[in-house]
Amino acid sequence: MLIDYNKQFTDYVNVHNHQRIFIISLIITLISVFLGLTLDLWISRSAIIDTEHEVRVLYHTLLMQIPIICLCVGLIFRFFLPSKTLNILGIFSLNATLAAIHTVILTEALTFSPISVIAITLMAKIFILKTISLIFLFGSYVLFGFLTIVEFHDIEALGIPFYFFLMMLFLWLLYLGLDHYKKEQNQFVHERRQARQLSKITLQSMLIRSHNMVLERRSNVDELTTLYNRRFFEKSYNDELNGMNRSCRSLAVLLIDIDHFKAVNDSFGHERGDQCICQIATALNQCVTRKDDVVARYGGEEFIVLLPNTDIAGALSLANYINQYIRRLNLQHPFMDRVTVSIGGAVASNKITDKKAFIKKADENLYRVKHNGRDGACILRYS
Repeated sequence: MLIDYNKQFTDYVNVHNHQRIFIISLIITLISVFLGLTLDLWISRSAIIDTEHEVRVLYHTLLMQIPIICLCVGLIFRFFLPSKTLNILGIFSLNATLAAIHTVILTEALTFSPISVIAITLMAKIFILKTISLIFLFGSYVLFGFLTIVEFHDIEALGIPFYFFLMMLFLWLLYLGLDHYKKEQNQFVHERRQARQLSKITLQSMLIRSHNMVLERRSNVDELTTLYNRRFFEKSYNDELNGMNRSCRSLAVLLIDIDHFKAVNDSFGHERGDQCICQIATALNQCVTRKDDVVARYGGEEFIVLLPNTDIAGALSLANYINQYIRRLNLQHPFMDRVTVSIGGAVASNKITDKKAFIKKADENLYRVKHNGRDGACILRYS
């Protein structure tokens, strides 16, 4: 797993450095042009530029050579894909130009100005580099700075303090670069491990939630018909009663019983009886289509339908439609023309104080239908 993280970090470093090189190339271009345009304001403070010829060379370098190099580097890194080798070459080129700029603004004491030191320090924090790359790049930085001084200044005048300063600068940059690399690597690995753990926790949470939803659905659904079961109906019924009592809206309930179902089981067997129950359940699902309505298996061959916001006309219309729909199924019955259902219902428009009495009213109306020959509906108002 650590090897995998190291490879991921290497890819991250390549992209990070690639993007930074493009930005830094533009910044160095602007700095070089600015220094070139303001050359007259600061050139007198330079410790190594002291002739007219050197000033002209420096002016041309700041306004032409360095901007062209940096812009070329920027364009390459704008349109090419990230790679380690390309990044090293890009940083090497920017180091060379930055070393030249910093060297020409050496103070008379042959030490870098505070602004220059800060800029060099930021370079160590901008890029993420390994030890070998740091030694090569910052070593080349010192080398280019030294060559620039040799080009414009008498090398014998540099003295031991200057070389000591260069060595200290090199060691300082190397320390900063290594420390920055280690911190970035540790943070990267830490974040990836956290993300991995979070992903595992999220996945486990989703699996648990999905499992709970399946269990909840199973606890609320009748296994044979896939309709809601009596448990879910009771919960929905209580919720609707609470809502009805608060808002004074109407509520209807239909009890549906398959006529002479025992004869189907006795004549055709329980498997055929179960098929009949499932076909009736499917028919009820197709007849009762409103989102808030609840169709449930109430027991054996009996079903119940809960109809919020339904008056007596709407409940009777739906009951008659269910009767007609099931007749059209032409389900075989041992001694009747087809399988039919009897429907008893109750409709309340006022507050229901006894929830059992409301269901009992629908059950009484169901028995009225059975007493009058079945295959019909009786819906009365509950009061």
